[in-house]
Amino acid sequence: MLMNRPCTRILISLFAMCALFCACGGDSDVSAEAGDNYSERCYDQKNLEGFQADFGNYRRGQTIPFLFSDGLMFPLAVSDVEQGMDEVTCRKYKFTWLESSFPIYSIKISAYAPTFYYNEVDKLYSDTLRVTFGQYVFTLDNPEVHKNSTRIRRSNGSDSLAYNPDSLFVDTMMINGVKYTDVAVSYGRKYESVSQTKLVKADARLYYQAEKGILKIDMEDGSSISIREED
Repeated sequence: MLMNRPCTRILISLFAMCALFCACGGDSDVSAEAGDNYSERCYDQKNLEGFQADFGNYRRGQTIPFLFSDGLMFPLAVSDVEQGMDEVTCRKYKFTWLESSFPIYSIKISAYAPTFYYNEVDKLYSDTLRVTFGQYVFTLDNPEVHKNSTRIRRSNGSDSLAYNPDSLFVDTMMINGVKYTDVAVSYGRKYESVSQTKLVKADARLYYQAEKGILKIDMEDGSSISIREED
């Protein structure tokens, strides 16, 4: 049985309205989903903060006086500072380069931080830096972690889970006549071969402080470089 034309027009109009409504609703859902994806949420996060952001208070163009172990004075210059967000891993990053023309040294300080933390303890233990100096690689923990580890070791011995064999908290240190407090040390590693695929232990040390940054680096040949500030 065929419908009359008025009924047919009414049904067609209803179907058209339904299709338009559904299409609009679908576009709205897709738009909301696209605007709420993981990578876009990363950009809403703040820059690095705390130990990683403030380490050394290095600023582009700044020069820091250093002393080579043979008595040579030279400046380490902060040649560049770069920070941003890795949208693939959703991690904040900051790179700082220290360079000198003679002797020819280049130090890269790398910081990576996840965007989200489980809690404050997780955040503290994620607060690390990686320093690359020639063939050596050092991992610098937030000194607050070292302080806590030292307290636990004194109470429970060196078998504590908080003990890190590659780093140490030395508290106070004299460098070129200046007393530094809250000093920590990182034992270096180096690449086993030129392919740079595996790191092995190296007889090198890096001493550092959160406020001043790198204080001293001892190398395997017995030489060292150290910050030279006025007493």
